[in-house]
Amino acid sequence: MWKKKKFLWVVVSVLVVLALVLSACGPKEEEPTTPTTPTTPTTPTTPITPTTPTTPTKPTTPTTPTTPTKPAEEEPQYGGEYIEGWGYASITFDDCHGLHTMGHTLKQTNERLWVGDWGKGPGGTNEYSMYTPSWAGSVNHAGALAEDWEFVNADTFIIHVRPSVYWHNKPPVNGRELTAEDIAFNLDLHQDNDRCPMRNMNSFCFGGVKSIEVIDKYTVRTTLEKPEMAAMYMMYIFTFMTIKPPEIYADYGNMTDWENTVGTGPFVLTDYVPDQVMVLDRNPNYWMYDPLHPTNKLPYIDRQKLIVIKDLSTRISALKTGKIDRIEELETDQAKTLLQVNPDFQYTKYLSHTAPVLSWRHDVEPFSDIRVRRALSMAVDHFGVIRDYYGGEAETFNCYVPPYAEDSDIYVPFEDSPEDIKVLYEYHPDEARELLAEAGYPNGFKTEIVTEPKYAEQVAIIKEYWAKVGVDADMKIMEAGAFRSLRFARPMAYPQTIFTALGTAVPRRAPGYRDDNKENWTGIHLPGAEEGYEYIMEHWFEPELRDAKVREREERAKREAWYLPFVTPYIYRLWQPWVKGYHGEQCVGNQARFTFAQYLWIDADLKEAMK
Repeated sequence: MWKKKKFLWVVVSVLVVLALVLSACGPKEEEPTTPTTPTTPTTPTTPITPTTPTTPTKPTTPTTPTTPTKPAEEEPQYGGEYIEGWGYASITFDDCHGLHTMGHTLKQTNERLWVGDWGKGPGGTNEYSMYTPSWAGSVNHAGALAEDWEFVNADTFIIHVRPSVYWHNKPPVNGRELTAEDIAFNLDLHQDNDRCPMRNMNSFCFGGVKSIEVIDKYTVRTTLEKPEMAAMYMMYIFTFMTIKPPEIYADYGNMTDWENTVGTGPFVLTDYVPDQVMVLDRNPNYWMYDPLHPTNKLPYIDRQKLIVIKDLSTRISALKTGKIDRIEELETDQAKTLLQVNPDFQYTKYLSHTAPVLSWRHDVEPFSDIRVRRALSMAVDHFGVIRDYYGGEAETFNCYVPPYAEDSDIYVPFEDSPEDIKVLYEYHPDEARELLAEAGYPNGFKTEIVTEPKYAEQVAIIKEYWAKVGVDADMKIMEAGAFRSLRFARPMAYPQTIFTALGTAVPRRAPGYRDDNKENWTGIHLPGAEEGYEYIMEHWFEPELRDAKVREREERAKREAWYLPFVTPYIYRLWQPWVKGYHGEQCVGNQARFTFAQYLWIDADLKEAMK
């Protein structure tokens, strides 16, 4: 396996050097426009059936990412310091003046209206993986600053604010109680602030808001002019909006200075040295109790120290020497080497929330012909790649829907798929040649696959397989910035095919299927996509109807080969044995990265014994 990988990389390296030289003068990088929402197909077209199906190469079943056998839960201890090495620093402390994804301390200092239900995670019932920032649905969330919420009718939404929650004891707020006025202030802030990146990216959520009213000390009522946007509005304000005190805005205009950070969260930001370290200390007046130990008030640790270590090899060395407590996004080889060095490391493996795909333009020949798309799907040995290239440490059939517990109602594994779909993702080179001949390409054709350096090896694999059925694919590997500009350009600028990744964090929404979304690289209106999206949003609070439409959409996408989903490798997360109460989580709630620290604790005796 590894010899093949190294051989491919030698070939690819030469191509990368040439392509980078050619693309160095590419267009300036541009930001993508507003991501949009789900889609859903209508009636699928009649599928093809190969004449002589061959036996697939040992297909594997995608499984939920695994963790080591979980020992009996110990009684948590208070105190101690948790240290993590990060490859980057927080660069925003106010999600109305910067992307929330770059505010890594923000969701620990400033809470949201809801929180992922820790009791349903890997340490509890395991109904919710918490491994990625995926959309886990309201069923896997519990109230945070909103103790409860309800739609009293189609256009009226009420938030019941949790009582006895207090701001950090810092001026100018000085530890006062959180009230409905604070929630209404933040709703208005996101409603009217055109400097808020996530608000601008989801501006369609706010066009239908008629009024925001404070009913009493703990109740806020929002009235919508467009009831059909209720689901999207709720998702936005619960997922992206962190609650900030009005006094900060009155005194300073915003909360962009770290020293002005004041929230209600489990930690208080006490020090920040750009590109060096972030320090968060325990909030002694935090309101939440541990769902797994209901008499224990959170958080357990006294301090978090987040050290910026940009070089991965240096972070790995720091974990090996006990200088940091956790590391993530390791490739299989890196993780297995560390586990050989120290078998006491705890770990989990998981699939990224982005899935590699090859997209082809449906508006240009030959990819406008469904027979060509189906043929080239059958020409790639997906399961052979998993076995021979990734040593079994990968999955396929996980775009748009990954095989996580929270997506079990919409995920259909390969072996449970209809036969006419399965055959397209097995390895059938003879049938692929027949389909190409039927489409008018008995001798194959030439094409070009455009990508960036990090996907060069995967593209080399596809190129090798396609060559076996007569398709000669040139690889054009562009510098990352120029590639990003190309893939988000409209009208589309790539000639025929592009290899990149689709985000799987919101599988029910699936933005890449929408007409007006810049992740739709097909170049056409995908049949049923817009209608399906409207249906999904209309029935968002009716999970059975909503998820049935999502499954229908995914079946059609695979049957008609809208994209060529490729193989997604597992990545690993490792942590020290003295970090307890932790099971590999990353996001305790939708888009809530790095919000697990309040639940973990440090076994001081074990840490001392292992020095």
